[in-house]
Amino acid sequence: MTLPLTAAPDTGFTSFLDFPVHTDLETLEGDVAILGIPYGAPYAMDQVASDRSRAPGAIRAQSGQIGDGLDRWDFDLGGPLFDGPLFGGPLFDGLLFDGREMRVDAHIDWRDEVNGVRAGYGSPIRRASEPPWFEGIFQIGIRGTGSARTQELRDAQAYGAEIVTAYQVHEAGMGAVLARIPDGGAYYLTIDADGLDPSIMPAVAAPVPGGLLFHQVRELIHGLVAKGRVVGIHVVVPAWSLHRLR
Repeated sequence: MTLPLTAAPDTGFTSFLDFPVHTDLETLEGDVAILGIPYGAPYAMDQVASDRSRAPGAIRAQSGQIGDGLDRWDFDLGGPLFDGPLFGGPLFDGLLFDGREMRVDAHIDWRDEVNGVRAGYGSPIRRASEPPWFEGIFQIGIRGTGSARTQELRDAQAYGAEIVTAYQVHEAGMGAVLARIPDGGAYYLTIDADGLDPSIMPAVAAPVPGGLLFHQVRELIHGLVAKGRVVGIHVVVPAWSLHRLR
């Protein structure tokens, strides 16, 4: 029996911000899709049973506090929250692209493997460095200590990863970071929750003081949109955050 790749939520909010729900990937046509992926590869047995599977539902439920409808004016965007047709355009044409991985994170995540797991939360940038279509990697907000050892840092530097510490952002501004990013490209942005400062994102596995603030991440997103084409935004919410969402 072939199991479906997608399933509609059966309780609570059925979609983020009450967007239409569409579970048939073969017929989906849209410029933007919001996907909830309830998965995280465990490193140890005590991580097998976790709240990760409930993360998308918890985020959908909280989205009801953001606004009461897609027609509401958004002062961050300078227009309605959603202004256009709900469906139309190419299907997932940005998943394979020649462009750059942009990542907001406290950690560089260049571990090759941990306990034999090569797709865990300490390895995503190592894996992102392997496909031929990425033209470069920018890592923004790096600070403190984490899983990286000297070898992982050397591997990242040998690849040519642009590592921008959080304090470089605070001292020079996000505009200086954006100036280092080539114009006219395609960008895939990943925002790890611990890339933000613990004062605004406390419920993460490894909170490190001195992280990025909301207005800095907003400037990064708007700056990338102005520079070229943002083909996707990936937000990583650890299981620990769900206790604060409830």
